[in-house]
Amino acid sequence: MFRSNRSAALRRLATALVLALPVAAQAQWSVGARGGALDVFLDGSEFQRELAERGHAVSVTADHESSGGALSLIWALGDTLDAEFALNLLPASQYQVTGAIPDPQALVEDMADIIAGQGTSASFALRARIPVAGARWLLTPRLGVSAARSEVTLNSGGQRFNAEETGTGLLMGVGGQYQLTPTFSLGGGWDLFRYSGQNNMGFWHLDLEMRFGAR
Repeated sequence: MFRSNRSAALRRLATALVLALPVAAQAQWSVGARGGALDVFLDGSEFQRELAERGHAVSVTADHESSGGALSLIWALGDTLDAEFALNLLPASQYQVTGAIPDPQALVEDMADIIAGQGTSASFALRARIPVAGARWLLTPRLGVSAARSEVTLNSGGQRFNAEETGTGLLMGVGGQYQLTPTFSLGGGWDLFRYSGQNNMGFWHLDLEMRFGAR
């Protein structure tokens, strides 16, 4: 009975895949890449203040990375709306902590909680395509969510302490795009990754997209 049910399920799956092929062929997909300047809002003094509120009397200095990138897969939902899945390659900042640390594990866990969301993230967003000044120029605002797994390592007293935390936040962006050819588009914009408190990041970027599928 188990083999019979499994065979029937496989036949239904194969039939569904065959029926889906014409739909996939008619869909318009794009792949994109973007790179640019990263602006991290959580500086050392703000991080130090948040740690002090949690009972940690330490000093914090920050070393922020200044550049990042992203790879995206875009599915056209209609003439003016896309669904975008992206891998955001935004490096996490480095924070140097000095001072008395009576409970290193509690400190590293609080640090991970405060910076949750920094680093490489995955995001999903809806992106509008609004024609302006002719069919080749587009406004491309986006709204979605982003999630990242952040890790903090602290060396104290000859020991290493680690903590991880997942941050989920809001992704908002504004941008523009110019269609160079029916296949390639060049654009740019600014994205805000908003997590919690001052743990937010701004990303100025240039974009290149390649379309395939129906025109």
